[in-house]
Amino acid sequence: MTAAARKHAGQAAPRPSALAVFVARAEARSLLWQCGELDLADALDGLQHAAEDCVQEIIAKAFEAISEAPR
Repeated sequence: MTAAARKHAGQAAPRPSALAVFVARAEARSLLWQCGELDLADALDGLQHAAEDCVQEIIAKAFEAISEAPR
């Protein structure tokens, strides 16, 4: 079932993890580079920026979980 079909059926699609999104972007950019739509530097620079965002989100979630736990 597609995301649109789930939404229509009243079910919200689960949000993918930051890592899953990053992996999908890396795979997509590698295919764009392979077919000549992106040069290597542009493909990698975009992924470098996305990796920084992904790592920051992972770190923030880890500390958020700890800060919300009872001491």
